[in-house]
Amino acid sequence: MTHLDGSSHPCQLYKSHHPIVARTQRHHRYPQFLQERLWGKGVVRLKELLIVCGTDHDSIHAWINWLLGEERKPSPEPGTLAKREAQRAFDWYKAESPAAAGDGS
Repeated sequence: MTHLDGSSHPCQLYKSHHPIVARTQRHHRYPQFLQERLWGKGVVRLKELLIVCGTDHDSIHAWINWLLGEERKPSPEPGTLAKREAQRAFDWYKAESPAAAGDGS
């Protein structure tokens, strides 16, 4: 994982952080681990990367894992925008999964 300078690459999820975050990172809007489950490999599309702080990145993944039923509900819960981003990724994953297509796999 490549970390970015938080002053020149601010968190795109929450526009202001106090204190200002020192580092941010890229989050795949179509998470790599979900792509690997679907297709056996991940594809990085630069336009689908979101720059987020580490806390938001962890929160998004914790909420996705809870939505998948693989972890307990995060406490405290992530903020609204992190949950919305996680829900968007989860909905995409469910729509792309073979079970959603009705083939029974």
